[in-house]
Amino acid sequence: PVFPLPQFLGPAIGIDFEASYVREVQEGIRDRVWIAFGITYLGIFAVVFFLARTLTSPIQKLTYSAERLGEGDYNQDITKVHSGGLTRDEIVTLADVFAIMAGKVYQREQTLRKQVEALRIEIDETKRSKQVREIAETDFFKDLQSKARGMRKRDKGTS
Repeated sequence: PVFPLPQFLGPAIGIDFEASYVREVQEGIRDRVWIAFGITYLGIFAVVFFLARTLTSPIQKLTYSAERLGEGDYNQDITKVHSGGLTRDEIVTLADVFAIMAGKVYQREQTLRKQVEALRIEIDETKRSKQVREIAETDFFKDLQSKARGMRKRDKGTS
């Protein structure tokens, strides 16, 4: 019995392949897919590594500058954070704000140092006057004062 083909299939051509040839073609395709996958994976890895390094480098530089600032080194070159950048992004804005903040912190520290120095002088003067007062209030000093007055009176009487 011959079955009529549906009209949408049209005439069919039959080709006969051996199973070993089909397996060979499949293995060849599989090998090429693995090679393409490996090359693509390495390419994507290189691009991600480059982009990650490019994006994190300014943050690492800013972190280093922040650490140095925390140690009291206010001579930080924040411009190195965004040197060579073609665009003005959030990192550059953060670096600029950080530079302003570092300047203000430095000014405040200088003001505090001056205030501490003034307080030291005031405390030293207070200590000195307290020590003088303690000496002046001792019986020995009072006795010396009365002897000095007596000597002055005698000197006035003999002159």
